[in-house]
Amino acid sequence: MYNTFDKYYDFFRKRRDHKIDWVNYTPYENRLIGSFISLDQPDRAHELIEFFLNDQRPHAWNHWPEVIWNDARFPGYIGDMPHTWVGSDFINAIRSMFVYENEFDQSLVLASALYQDWIDAPQGMSVANLPTYYGEISYSIKKENNSYRFSITGDVKLPANGIKIRNFNHSTLPKRITVNGKEITEFNTKEIAVKAIPAEVVIYY
Repeated sequence: MYNTFDKYYDFFRKRRDHKIDWVNYTPYENRLIGSFISLDQPDRAHELIEFFLNDQRPHAWNHWPEVIWNDARFPGYIGDMPHTWVGSDFINAIRSMFVYENEFDQSLVLASALYQDWIDAPQGMSVANLPTYYGEISYSIKKENNSYRFSITGDVKLPANGIKIRNFNHSTLPKRITVNGKEITEFNTKEIAVKAIPAEVVIYY
C-alpha cells in the first residue's frame, strides 16, 4: 500500500515541479490529501493542499472544474463548474486534518495534520461541534510556555480505543502528559491516547 502512494507522490511532485510533460488531470485527486493524513504523512498532505488550492480554474474563483488542462486556454472538456464532487472530496480531506474515524483500531483521531503555526498562535486555535460517527466533538489548543493545553469536550460515545491525539509538535516526544490532572504513560512520538471525555490534556515538552 505504501508503495502505491509513494509512487503517486513521486508523480505529483514531478508534475508540480514541471519535470514531466502532462496534458490534463482531474482534481478528484485532492482526495489523496486524506489518504496521506491517514498514512500519518501530514507534510505530504500539506503539499497537496497548497498545490490544489493554487490550481483552481479559473484562478480566484474558489472552485475546481472536473478536468484541469495544462494549457488553461485549451478548448477541451472541463465538466460542470463548480464541480461539487471535487469540492466534497476536498471538504472530506480537510475534515480529516481535524478529526477522522480510524475504523481499523476503533479510535477517533484528532489533530492529525494541523499546521504548526496554527497551534503556536498566541490565541491558540479551536474547532466546535465536528460531527463524527460517535457524536459531535469540540476541542481547543493553547500553547503555554513549554506545554500545550488540549481541551476536549462534546457529546461523544468513546469508541473502544478512545481518542488518539496525533503528536502535532513535529514528532517530538513529550516529557510528560496529564489528563484531567492525572499523569498518563500511553503516548509516544506519534500519538497520545485519551480514554476520557471531557478531557483536559496538558502536554509538556
